[in-house]
Order: sequence, then C-alpha cells, then structure tokens
Amino acid sequence: MDEALKTLLESPIKKVLLQDGDKQQAYTDSQNRTVIASFGTLIVNGQGVVSVVLKERTPFSIDVVTNESLEQGIRLVVLEEGVKLYELEGGTETLLDERSGLAIGLDEDKEATYWFSFFGQNRAIHYGKGEMRSLTTLLEYVFPDDGGEPSKFWMNDLSKYNVSTPSEVTVWKDPVTVDPPLIVLPTDKFTMMDAAEYRAVVPNALSQECQELYSNVVGKSFVLNTPDFPDFTDAIEASIRNPNGWCYKKLEEKKSEFGGEGDIKATYLRITLGVNQGWSPGIPYVLEIWPAGHYSPIHNHAGANAIIRVLHGEIGVNLYSMLSIYHKQPFAQKILVKDDVTWISPGLNQIHQLKNINENGPTCMTIQCYLYNQSNRSHYEYFDYIDNEGTGIGHYYPDSDMEFPEFKALMRSEWSGNVRPKEWWR
Repeated sequence: MDEALKTLLESPIKKVLLQDGDKQQAYTDSQNRTVIASFGTLIVNGQGVVSVVLKERTPFSIDVVTNESLEQGIRLVVLEEGVKLYELEGGTETLLDERSGLAIGLDEDKEATYWFSFFGQNRAIHYGKGEMRSLTTLLEYVFPDDGGEPSKFWMNDLSKYNVSTPSEVTVWKDPVTVDPPLIVLPTDKFTMMDAAEYRAVVPNALSQECQELYSNVVGKSFVLNTPDFPDFTDAIEASIRNPNGWCYKKLEEKKSEFGGEGDIKATYLRITLGVNQGWSPGIPYVLEIWPAGHYSPIHNHAGANAIIRVLHGEIGVNLYSMLSIYHKQPFAQKILVKDDVTWISPGLNQIHQLKNINENGPTCMTIQCYLYNQSNRSHYEYFDYIDNEGTGIGHYYPDSDMEFPEFKALMRSEWSGNVRPKEWWR
C-alpha cells in the first residue's frame, strides 16, 4: 500500500465524527502531522454531494458514514494519479473501484473543485471535478442489487461527512443524477416527451432570479425588427460588412481585447440596455452581436444567474467543467437557434464559450441578462476568461460599446446613407 493511501486510511476519523455540526478540528495523523479536518452533518440522510476545494494540493479522502455505526459508510481517496473507492464496514475497508491517471486524480489546477455524490435510493456513487453534473463524472459505482430486497439499505442512513485535509467544503442536498436541460420552454409548449427525455425545462424550474430575467426578455414584442425600423438586422449586417460601418470599425478596434496579437474573430459587440443598478455584473441587459465565425473566450459569469435568448441567427454554446487553462475541452455542446432560450446559475452552465458557427453568415444577435442571487453579499464585478493565447486568466469588466437607443439611431442613419447591404451576402 502506498504511503499516501496508508496515511489517509489510518486517520482517526472517529474523533472528528463524534461531534455535531459543520466544523473544523485539528488532530495528529499517523505520521505525527497536524491536520485540520472538515466534518459535519448532511442536509438529507442518504443523499447529497460533498464538494471540496483544497487549501493545499495534497492527497485527501472524503468519508460519508451512518449515524448508527461510525465505521459504516463509503470513502473516496483522491491520490496524485488516480482515485480509490472503499466500502467501510466494521473497521475494515473493502475496495469497490479504482481508476488511475492524471486526469482523474489530483488536478493540475490548485483551485479545482472535487465532488463526491451519493444516493441511497439507487445505491449510486459518483465522483467528478468542476461543475457537479453527470457529464463531469469521472467515476461511477452502483452497488449491485442482490435480487428481492434492495441491497446496501444502510446507504439511506448516511448522515455524516469527513474531509481529511484543510479545505473549503460545501454540502448539497441533491445528488448528481441527470443533467439539467439547457433549453427553457414556456409551459404551454412543454410536452410529456420533453419531460421524459430531459429535453427542456420550464421557467418555474429555474432560480427565482432566472425566472425574473426570463419574463423580461421572452415577450413577443421583445424583438429587433420593429414597425418603426423593420430593417434593423439588415442594417447591423451591412454595418459589419462595410469598412465604412461603425460595427466594422469597432470590431477592428476590439481585436486585441482578450490578449494576444489580435484576432478579429475573437470579438463581438456589446450594446447595453439601461444602466447598472447594482444587482448584476455590469449593465444587466446586453444585446450581443456575433458576426460570422466570431466567438468569445472561454469565460465565467461572476457567479450570477443569467438568461440568454437568440434574437437572430444561431449560436454555438460550449460548456466547461471549470475555468482553467488545464480544462479547455468542453463537456457539452449545443446549437441554439432563433428564439431558443438557455440559462446560467451560480453552479451550473456558469463557464462557457459562444461562437457563431456559420462562417459565412448571417450575424447572430442575442440578448443576455444577468442577476446576482438575493443572498449574494459580495458582488464580483468581473467575468474571468482564458486569454487568446490560452495560457492565463484575465479579468474583464463587462463594459458597453454603445447604448441601445444611440446604436439603433446610428444604424438607422447608416442604413439611410451609404452603408448598404451588398447582394453577395444576402
């Protein structure tokens, strides 16, 4: 047995589990080192997730045990290059599963989140990193059903957790089961097959903040082309494609915004609606304009809730488990078309990259809107992003290229002047 694993398995977990509440306590481990363990009570017996952000990158274990016997439960051990899953019973550890490899063990990113999910009703255990969801699972184990009476009934009595090393620990009520759908549908369009196949959610299934944002931007009158300016989207397209257009010039001006020597495709326009009212990162409503083939950096959203609706064209969405230069492969991808609506919460869909997948047009236009949770007392005002070179994390204050009324008037002026569409792009 390797020394790191031996140390973890010999840790005196009884001492810390005998006390109530979510606490941290120092104790001496088998190698005479002082360790601060996090321990406490689950929100619901038999189910939940324990997520961990380490204070120091070092092997660690997460134990989840029952009230009736402090030695009965499950243990996840995360090592340098792999993980081991044990069943704890009567003072012995039985190896259930093990996986090896750098990707599954301690992460290269020191700020990575590790999560351990358990669900007594279906005897399922999941482990993963980053966002807590089925698609980021790195290890899955289901206790076999012995036939007749369900086996491992003691899992329903799991009630305490212990983390063996200094860390920030969060306990969640619901286990990881299926991934929440990305598409939001109004209730009158939501079908039984949508529910059965997890193809969409209704607005009421979202956070209160997302429900409010959704209500504000899905109305039939919330459109770009209006009776007073029915050619608005054509005017924007013309302004992007004509070197004399304001959009064309602004995109050229922004091509080094996210680092590197400059890439015109790594740009988009932000046209803001209203003012910053103190409850969102920057101005809460933004018309974002994505020319053909243009894209954003991989970025997060300041821990805010958000709703995105496609007003024109279509956009590709890539989702990432965490914002890290070591995790630049998406775990999910989706193409959104006109009038599709998607959502972001503080813990789900928070890190993404948007791209107009149509290299020859048309331009995509979306409305993005943001709102912090009511409980958020420390507003983080920046969207963090991976720079164009892919080697560092930048901090972007969500600014404005122009306010919407001024922009609409400018597009109307250009359209009536000499910035007109050319037949080759129609």
